Amino acid sequence: MLWTDRIRCWLPFFGVWMLSVALLQGCPNAKIHERAKFLHDRGLLLLQQDKLELAEESFKAALEYDARFKQALNSLGLLAVRKGKLKKAETLFKQALAIDSNFANARGNLGYVYFQYKDYPKSIQLNLSALQIEPALHDARYNLSLAYFYTRDFKNARKHLVRLLLYDPNHVNAHFVLSSIEFERKNYKQAAQHAIRAAQIDRNHKRAYEVLCKSFYHLGQYKISCQQCKQIVRIDPEDPIGKTLVDVVHKKLQETGESCQ
Repeated sequence: MLWTDRIRCWLPFFGVWMLSVALLQGCPNAKIHERAKFLHDRGLLLLQQDKLELAEESFKAALEYDARFKQALNSLGLLAVRKGKLKKAETLFKQALAIDSNFANARGNLGYVYFQYKDYPKSIQLNLSALQIEPALHDARYNLSLAYFYTRDFKNARKHLVRLLLYDPNHVNAHFVLSSIEFERKNYKQAAQHAIRAAQIDRNHKRAYEVLCKSFYHLGQYKISCQQCKQIVRIDPEDPIGKTLVDVVHKKLQETGESCQ
C-alpha cells in the first residue's frame, strides 16, 4: 500500500478523533456563543419589562463574550431607537450588517432610522432588501408602506399593507394607513371601512375616528360623522382636531335643522 493510500485510510479516523477531543474539551467556542446567546435573550426579556438600563448591560455583556454577535448589536440599536438616539442606532445597525450583510432584521431597522431622517428613498431601498431576504418581517413591510405613503406612492403603499394584513389581519395601523390612503384618493366608503376595522381593534384610536368623521361628512351622513367626531373628544377632551371637527359638523347639522345626539 502506498503511503498516500494509508493517509486516506487514516483521515476519517483522524476526523472522528478530533471531534471527540473537541467534545471532551467542551467546545470552548460553542460555550462562548451559548453564553452570549443567554445574555442576549435575558436582555430581550428585560427590554420587554421596560428595564432599559439592565437590558443594555445584558446586551453589552453578550458582546464581551462574542464581539461578532450580530443579534446583540441589533438589539442595542433598537434600544438606541427607543431612547431617541438615532445616530447611535444607525452605527449599531451598520456594525451588525458589516458582520452579516444579509441580516434582514438589521436592514429593516436601519430602514426605519432613515425613515425617521425623512430619507424615504433610502428607507424604501433598505426595507425592500430586508423583505427580499425575509418576506415575513412585519415591521419592515409596515415601515416600507409608510415610506411609500409619505412619497405619495399610494399604489405601492396599498400593495404592501394588503400583503401585511394577510400575515396579520389585526394590524391596527395597517388598517388605519389604508383608510388614510383611500381618504386621500377620495374613496370615502373604502376609507370608512378600514377606519371602522381599526376602531374595532382599538377603541381609543383617535386618528381612526378622525378618518371616520371626515369620511362620513364627505358622504353627507352628518349625524354619523358627528358621532365619530365625538369619539375623538371622548378619548381626549382637549384634542384640538376633535373639537374643531365637532364644531364644523354641528354647524352643518344646524343648517339642516338636525342635531348630533
